[in-house]
Amino acid sequence: MKTPTLLSVEQIPETLTHTQAEPRPDSWADVLVVGAGPTGMACAIEAQKAGFKALIVDKGCLVNSIYRYPSNMVFFTTPELLEIGDVPFTTALAKPTRLEALEYYRRVAEH
Repeated sequence: MKTPTLLSVEQIPETLTHTQAEPRPDSWADVLVVGAGPTGMACAIEAQKAGFKALIVDKGCLVNSIYRYPSNMVFFTTPELLEIGDVPFTTALAKPTRLEALEYYRRVAEH
């Protein structure tokens, strides 16, 4: 099976424009993001940076998957790798806890 080749930014055809989006006051959102987890929030943040109005929908609460983690859970990664939206993630210890992650992502959502 042949592996697909990815194009570098310089190889993207000029037909794909890199302009900022025009605001559309007549619509609720230009981008609909399904899932209010860290990835969905990061996608909505990047869409807003590009000038789009983003709407996030989820069947549960904000970062529902993290909310359902065991209450004493500790992440195996560093806070810097969990950061999104240029909002710093500071923790008391080297590895963030579930509670710290929930507080952080709520702070990102309010930002």
